[in-house]
Amino acid sequence: MLNQITQIRLPDGQVVALVDWTDKPLYGSADLGSGYTNEIVDLFQVSVGRPVPTAASGAGGPITPRQNTLADTNISTQGGLSSTEEFLIYSMKPEVQEFAFDPNDFTTRRSVGANTSSFMPQPSLQTLAQLNASLLLEIEISLKIYSQAGFGWFNTGFGPQAQFATGAVGSTTAPANQGHPSQAAVRTLVVPMHIGGQENFRVRLRNPTANPVNFGADLNEPVDVNENRMVSVRVYLDGLYKRPVS
Repeated sequence: MLNQITQIRLPDGQVVALVDWTDKPLYGSADLGSGYTNEIVDLFQVSVGRPVPTAASGAGGPITPRQNTLADTNISTQGGLSSTEEFLIYSMKPEVQEFAFDPNDFTTRRSVGANTSSFMPQPSLQTLAQLNASLLLEIEISLKIYSQAGFGWFNTGFGPQAQFATGAVGSTTAPANQGHPSQAAVRTLVVPMHIGGQENFRVRLRNPTANPVNFGADLNEPVDVNENRMVSVRVYLDGLYKRPVS
């Protein structure tokens, strides 16, 4: 007879019954333009059909955001869980995709064309290095921060991997991956984070210095920022999800 886990006791003594639970990650996205200075970008606050959270330098005026699709987020309740949902988070996995866009319009996001590398939407080594140096990734549950670390602390654990046979590692077009694409590379939380029904949470990309995040800078001319370079960051909350009963 197969043994099945029916309860998990959290460190604070709370018991979570595993009824109607499944292995379904929750994910939310944000679009970032190179050179943006926003100190905080919130994810998981808008559902499908609403504007994707956006941050850009806006040198030429306001940026037109994209609309969330199921590829961007799968939350059913904005900024929290419904009364029939619960979540036990075991890891957070940021996935980075790099694009070009027409000035001031993120809806024109594309991975081919002018000012793009043949490797897009896979991010370059330079882009990931800048995100890791500038940003923190954190999660807040019921107004309390439960996890906070540098962006590079969190490995994706999946995605493309490539290596140049010619050794052109220093090129800004060199493709890269946020950590080794293996589940073994993912950092599992020492203590799972619990989000209860009707409990609010926020996942944030924090830029503590509010300095420009210049991931579009040319490798040989760091002050030269490609204003038509953007990244879409999709963050997965991986763990056990209690699906709605109806």
